[in-house]
Amino acid sequence: IRYRPNPKGAAAAEEQQANGSSSNSSSNGKQGRKGGRKGGSSGGATAFVHTLNATACAVPRMIVAILENFQQADGSVVVPELLRPYLGGLEVIRPLPAANAAK
Repeated sequence: IRYRPNPKGAAAAEEQQANGSSSNSSSNGKQGRKGGRKGGSSGGATAFVHTLNATACAVPRMIVAILENFQQADGSVVVPELLRPYLGGLEVIRPLPAANAAK
């Protein structure tokens, strides 16, 4: 199967270029033929459907980008305002004190 990738990117603070944070690719009619999936057109003809693989968000890369872009000098991370409702209103993620981190 030949795919045509269309990566989207997000840059972390330390990087010079964006890494793929989402992507989509078209396999044209190959997977439609393989699965026997047909669809109709406005003209009444039927043909094998074209398929699309899409990843809305590569979560690990997004987490790295957020951590690097919102980390403070003391090691804490300011939670972006749009994400706060999903974290119970948490505004800042603070590192554990050194004594507790080893446990």
